[in-house]
Amino acid sequence: MKSDFTHLNDIIILEDTIVDFTFLQRITQKLLPYASIRHAHSIERFKQLFEQARPTLIICDIELGHENSLDFFNSNQILEDTPLIITSNHPEFAVPAFRLKAFHYLEKPVKMTELAEAFERIESHYKARTFVPSAQSSNNLMVNTDKFISFLNMDEIVQLTADGPYTHIRQENGKITIVSKNLGSYEAKLPAHFVRVNKSVIINMRFVDRIRKDNTVIELRDHPPVEISVRRKVEVMEQIKKFFAGEL
Repeated sequence: MKSDFTHLNDIIILEDTIVDFTFLQRITQKLLPYASIRHAHSIERFKQLFEQARPTLIICDIELGHENSLDFFNSNQILEDTPLIITSNHPEFAVPAFRLKAFHYLEKPVKMTELAEAFERIESHYKARTFVPSAQSSNNLMVNTDKFISFLNMDEIVQLTADGPYTHIRQENGKITIVSKNLGSYEAKLPAHFVRVNKSVIINMRFVDRIRKDNTVIELRDHPPVEISVRRKVEVMEQIKKFFAGEL
């Protein structure tokens, strides 16, 4: 089974039935062992989780008790460009789901092979969006601040740090740019030499100076050290080894 779903690292499953959520969580974790999976049992809880950190993928049921997720997503711009997988027991919802620009509609019970195909399609979408020639996919990261649209050279970005709905972008010269988007909004736009080391921090591996032997802390050149979360330790170390071996 493919394991290089590098962009599918933060998933919200919107599902009111605990049995269905547990099943989806289990097969998703098998396909994406390093992904963070958050559970929303209602639309209100989904909005809370989305505001805390924008996910890179949403998997949702349609009928949520007295609520309907299609109605919610159709009447809100919350999705923007976040990929969506719809699951349901009712085939008649397939057409409305695709009108909503869902990447996949999967009938329950969801099959792992079909879910894997959906993940591959979404991962390909992220990679294509990253490498399509454009001003954004050049070596500059476009960010909106209160007064300006700034273009930051990605080679000079040391790290990005989450601060609630804001992101602090630290550059090599020590300058910090604060933008009113959460960390997940930038994760898929960054090139392969950036890696998320914990829930709140993405670093540029070009600035890694040394790593503690227990793999818990990365010391950055001329900048404060950052902690590696236990859950991400294996994935982070694999990415760093690939980077320094010239494989990224």
